[in-house]
Amino acid sequence: MNRHVLSVALVLAAACGAGHAASGLDGNDAGAPNDAGADAVAEGGENYGNDGAVSTPALRLSLDPTLDQPDNDAKVTSIAAARLLDKSGAQVAVAAAVDGRVVFRLAGVAAGDYFIELNGDAKDLVPTRIDDPSSDLLQRVGQNLRASFIGPPAKPTYRINTYSAGQKKSGVVRFSDGAALAGEQPYVIVTLATSKLEIMVLGTADALTSLVLNPCAGHANVAADAWLLNTTAQDHHGDLFNADGGSSNCGSCHLDDWMKKADFSWISPLSGWCFRCHYGTDGSGAGFVDPSK
Repeated sequence: MNRHVLSVALVLAAACGAGHAASGLDGNDAGAPNDAGADAVAEGGENYGNDGAVSTPALRLSLDPTLDQPDNDAKVTSIAAARLLDKSGAQVAVAAAVDGRVVFRLAGVAAGDYFIELNGDAKDLVPTRIDDPSSDLLQRVGQNLRASFIGPPAKPTYRINTYSAGQKKSGVVRFSDGAALAGEQPYVIVTLATSKLEIMVLGTADALTSLVLNPCAGHANVAADAWLLNTTAQDHHGDLFNADGGSSNCGSCHLDDWMKKADFSWISPLSGWCFRCHYGTDGSGAGFVDPSK
């Protein structure tokens, strides 16, 4: 599937979630030259084909260190090379970089979920989602390569958090017994306009779980994405759960959120809610569950 701190949060958020506006703030819990025929990036970040003409539409990715949390270590401080990969890991496009920005032409690229490999770092892939290949797409990612936003900075479409091996984060586990699934790391993507949460496998985009977060009294004034994912200066479900009296406060709405159900389909906001995303009350550190295993 696409745990307690995040789980509880994801969980809490899910049950209470939000039709709140996206926070649009910090988020985290936020090569070689082109081959013949590949895209190159010209001075100023524009994307040029081999004939020198500006080519559009394009996916433009830039680094934004304001998306990193204080405890994040920088994986990339400048971009030397970037590859766009599909869900099978096959290379779709290559881009050189100028001034920390890369540009991929989207001509011939189908709509769907993809991954960006920066500076050859295959352990910290950056997920991206292309809804309309005929339009330009903007994306920014923190230097830790964990937190990312897709869409215009003032009104992004998606918010993404990864839990990668390079970040030494817990991976995907079986819902049946919590055993780790080798080589599988999760990422979370939130559709900000609808507060829809999706948990998927990094590198393949295999779906683990999804749900729409609905508002509740416990966190009605917190943006849904911030409640689920650590955001500077905003309440987060995991932080509150671990605070003094936090678990009992969560229990006022989620009751026996700690109780594991025999079947994933039996989970509800009132019972076993932590297991909707994580393997119990220890949050993301306990791993994200695959409900099919």
